[in-house]
Amino acid sequence: MGVLKNEMMENEEIKRDALLAKVLGISYGQLVQTDWDFEEDEVNLDVQFSKNSPTEILRQIKGISSRRRVSIGLNALENTAYLYKEYAQQLGILYNEILMFDTWEIDIENDDEFIFIQFEEDTENYELLSKIKPFIDQSKPNYTVKVRRVD
Repeated sequence: MGVLKNEMMENEEIKRDALLAKVLGISYGQLVQTDWDFEEDEVNLDVQFSKNSPTEILRQIKGISSRRRVSIGLNALENTAYLYKEYAQQLGILYNEILMFDTWEIDIENDDEFIFIQFEEDTENYELLSKIKPFIDQSKPNYTVKVRRVD
């Protein structure tokens, strides 16, 4: 296999893993600290974490069982990917760039048309934060941007 093809496959795996982390409610950085494997069928992605995975990270995962297993509907992954792609497009950044922000949260504030996304200042994300600077709402804390709601 060629070097370029290997790099493309690796980039796709990183995007998949970053998206999975978002759906699980943890950061990509936390996900890579765990030892996990998955099985996929037509409907679900079943993720199994090993005993060697840090307990403090496992406790943060949404819907994880006592056997360190979580099942995610593939449509949940697709819907999350769609939202992230739309928000990235509105902010003028790439889909894989928005996935790499480890710490951000959405604040709806009872607005039917817009939502606010608050990014935490992080030295690893400094370059990305500079890209969204034109969209930052100065009346809000930290790096908060206003984007059109996507449903």
